[in-house]
Amino acid sequence: MTLRIEDISVRYGKVQVLSGINFSLAKGEIVCIIGPNGSGKSTLIKTIAGILESYSGNLFMKDKNFLEFSRNEIAKKIGYVPQEFHYLTSASVLEAVILGRRPHVQWSLSPADLNKVHEAMQMLSIDLMSEKMLTELSGGERQRVFIARALAQEPEFFLFDEPTSALDIRHQIEVFEIMKTITRKGAGTVLVAVHDLNFAYHYADRVILLDKGKIVQMGTAPEVMTEENITSVYGVPMKFITTGKGRYVLPDWPLAGEKKES
Repeated sequence: MTLRIEDISVRYGKVQVLSGINFSLAKGEIVCIIGPNGSGKSTLIKTIAGILESYSGNLFMKDKNFLEFSRNEIAKKIGYVPQEFHYLTSASVLEAVILGRRPHVQWSLSPADLNKVHEAMQMLSIDLMSEKMLTELSGGERQRVFIARALAQEPEFFLFDEPTSALDIRHQIEVFEIMKTITRKGAGTVLVAVHDLNFAYHYADRVILLDKGKIVQMGTAPEVMTEENITSVYGVPMKFITTGKGRYVLPDWPLAGEKKES
């Protein structure tokens, strides 16, 4: 199934946040959205997820407009992981992940549903904390719970809004490896807003570079993430270095106006 975004624009009052966004997501790929703060990354993710309903343009799944789907039908197809959940504070880890099965459940959880929940918890290494309350967890642990919740949902499209922002480097890598597993096994497609440019460079099949609510360029990481593009959009001199593990983008220290140490 293909998800198509057609001429999507979003305004917050008089502020134009997104303008004329067009692209599509094909089965089994990781697409990373990059751009500075305020470029519209989170707004784009929330719009596709159905969190923001005031937009112009059209969203399609398999050539069917989102407006023709019920909320439950969309929930079966799209899994959304925000930077933070604010309405599950009284839930346990297990209860929070079980919510991912809600679109598939008529009355009660079946053994198959529970297996999906436990598999997701094991993938995120949270199975041993199932009885803990979310309020007892660190920010990084809660984020892993929310990602497990999306995995348990078994959607075709996973929408992640900077999912590794609260995680340490080890768990950041684990989350992106899970994304790779999801797509390579044909289990789904991932659209992820990324803060760390190097994760985008090394994990994305395609990259969307946003700035001021518009797509600057879209394509493979080497095509989009050039020194010229990154420096222009982020307003910081950037350079790439090459190691035995590949290319990495870094700020070109010192920044303009700063003095080099003698």
